[in-house]
Amino acid sequence: MNFAFDMTVKLGDILTALTFLGFGISAFYNIKGKLDIGELIMTALKTEVNDIKETLKLNASTLTLVATQKVEIDHIKQDLYELKHGEGFVLPLKR
Repeated sequence: MNFAFDMTVKLGDILTALTFLGFGISAFYNIKGKLDIGELIMTALKTEVNDIKETLKLNASTLTLVATQKVEIDHIKQDLYELKHGEGFVLPLKR
């Protein structure tokens, strides 16, 4: 079994190689553009997530203030109830 290697290069072989190279380069630039857009989208999403975190922190502090105010209002209501029923009511001094 003798194998012979043909060293001739045909125009079709050159065109095939150039076509593969062209498709490879165009695919690279297409993917590169999509990756750049994806990176831009990820940056925007990170910014939005940080904004949402800040908003949630603000909402949590507001909720804490509202809860504190509710406790204070409940204490005031209890004091008023006690005053209406004669507990803790201070009469003015008679002269």
